[in-house]
Amino acid sequence: MICCKRGEWWEFSLLTCGGVSEFYFGIFCGGSAYIGLKCVLHLNSDVSLGDFMKNVEWKVYLVSIVIAELVGILASFFSRDAMMVYGQMGDGVALAPPAIVFPIVWTILYALMGVSAARIWLSDDSEERSKALKLYVAQLVVNFFWSIIFFNFESYGVALLWIILLWVLIILMIKAFNQVDKVAARLQIPYLVWVTYAAFITLSVYIMMS
Repeated sequence: MICCKRGEWWEFSLLTCGGVSEFYFGIFCGGSAYIGLKCVLHLNSDVSLGDFMKNVEWKVYLVSIVIAELVGILASFFSRDAMMVYGQMGDGVALAPPAIVFPIVWTILYALMGVSAARIWLSDDSEERSKALKLYVAQLVVNFFWSIIFFNFESYGVALLWIILLWVLIILMIKAFNQVDKVAARLQIPYLVWVTYAAFITLSVYIMMS
């Protein structure tokens, strides 16, 4: 069995018994609780370790992308009236795109987050890797709550400060990713650009509503 200690941000376990291996990948949720997905692989003596690791790798990518996309889906669900509110703001928001652009862009960005997180997860264990994963989870949590603050609570001033916090966390995450996997870091540049743009829109809304 290979696993990290309880209480860490991520958990991974690999159990082998009677030719059946179970792969578990999850996100720390607090205390002894965690959420994740389990995939069962059936192995026999003809399957090489290299083939097994390839199977594990694509499952890590899949689970990582699904987790990131679920964060976006849940955020959208809790602020499902967001597009209606956004539409009511009319043309007063400077350089604001059509409402349909947001779900398209965010779906792509969450997928890229998942790919980057998977690459970091699959890298060699190190302090830099652990730091990078913690920053990834931290920015994902802040990302989740921004839409709720902005749309549900309509606290535009708080939302502006919140998205600045998100922007800073993304910068730190990219720097941490770059120490572990440069490709993972570069994949987050579109995310940084979009959040910079979103911060400008948030500022415009704050000024307009003030």
